Amino acid sequence: MVTAPVPLKGSSLELCKKAFARQRAKDLTEQASALLAKDKQIEALQQECRELQAKLFAGKVRHFPGHHSVAGDKRCDNSDVV
Repeated sequence: MVTAPVPLKGSSLELCKKAFARQRAKDLTEQASALLAKDKQIEALQQECRELQAKLFAGKVRHFPGHHSVAGDKRCDNSDVV
């Protein structure tokens, strides 16, 4: 048996609104932290790629004619970055 929701009035409604707002703020903070961590991870990988490419072009890493990246290392492939 399903019952109809009881409408909230006055202070009960305000308490619910505040609770939902606090939960929403907490959720947004968690999402922002996760995105920031991913941004830092991406930046570290991009820096690693720049360093590897610099070594490659400086001749410090053995490279084969026609190749401009470390073979098989997709971390330096920026083709899917928007």
